[in-house]
Amino acid sequence: MIRLAAALFLLPLPFLLVGCPARSHPLNQPQAIIADGALRHDKSGMTFPIAVGEFQRRVLQRYDQDGLDVSVGYNLYDSRRQIVVTVYVYPVPPLVSIGSPSETVTSARMLLTRNEFEARKREIMQPRLGARLIEDTETSIPNRSLYRDIEGKPYGTAEISQTE
Repeated sequence: MIRLAAALFLLPLPFLLVGCPARSHPLNQPQAIIADGALRHDKSGMTFPIAVGEFQRRVLQRYDQDGLDVSVGYNLYDSRRQIVVTVYVYPVPPLVSIGSPSETVTSARMLLTRNEFEARKREIMQPRLGARLIEDTETSIPNRSLYRDIEGKPYGTAEISQTE
């Protein structure tokens, strides 16, 4: 019997959520994104290759008019396993700060990010009967300069303007 495992790839890291600092205008229905090669999401600087290891890119969708809110699905199907991973990129929830110290803003942004991650996790798990969370672990990239995007640039080097 083949076991179906749904994998959620949401990293609760502030640097990923601040990738798209703007408000989106939702579409009535998700819209397919057509890309033959690697897809670069210009607003966040993230690149989504056709394959990541054994995972093959399958579904690309945008959820807003400006292309700020997107998802990219990767599947790994073989005789032993069926794994689906979906990466979501969307605008950071707004944070209003008027003259707050930088430590306060950083702390508020971390709390906002954590709350956003928990809300999305509940949203994904709730309608899927029988789904179970296999692991929930915080992680960080110890030396981000070692990791490169598809163009060979270090992750996190994209220039991003942000409104507090």
